[in-house]
Amino acid sequence: MQRLRKTREESRADNDTRVLAAGRKVFLARGFHGASLEQVSAAAGLTKGAVYARFDSKADLFLALLERHVEERIEEVRAATADANTPREAAAAAARQWLERASRQGSWALLATEFRVVAAREPALRRRYRVLHRRLEAGLAEVFAEVHRRAGVAPAIEPTRWARLALGIGNGLMLERWVEEDPEDAAWFAELCDALARGRRA
Repeated sequence: MQRLRKTREESRADNDTRVLAAGRKVFLARGFHGASLEQVSAAAGLTKGAVYARFDSKADLFLALLERHVEERIEEVRAATADANTPREAAAAAARQWLERASRQGSWALLATEFRVVAAREPALRRRYRVLHRRLEAGLAEVFAEVHRRAGVAPAIEPTRWARLALGIGNGLMLERWVEEDPEDAAWFAELCDALARGRRA
């Protein structure tokens, strides 16, 4: 006999999926400051109580979205560099993937930057954000180290430092692209990442 009613766990999981999807849509449309959990509940087709039962604040919801984003980002870079035989090839592949994401999901970069500014001013929120940011750093550092192991060479710069520098440059360049897009962005970003990997001056 077909089961018609969902279990409590299934309903909760379904609600979480709906809230996260609605939250991403509302945040991207309105920004972090302009969004509210009431708007998210309306977009998800759920009561405010159902949303507040899962998330205490819109910061909680955004951090849940960011956690998913971090895991997706690490896997994207790992997939982009999987066939690279040298650090230079990996840098070029990662830069191309970064540019494709920038063109496809540039609004997320603005949203994430907005949230980072908010978190920078609130110590408790900053600590929670730092956990996810370090997870991203660690994931990218592992990809960087794996490329070098595969190529049989030792990295010239400590992998976590490389990841931090690459993230800082990439995030800054993402914002610059909102002012003026340069078709050479991916090429020189790859050169810079490769220069960092080789431990030489750009």
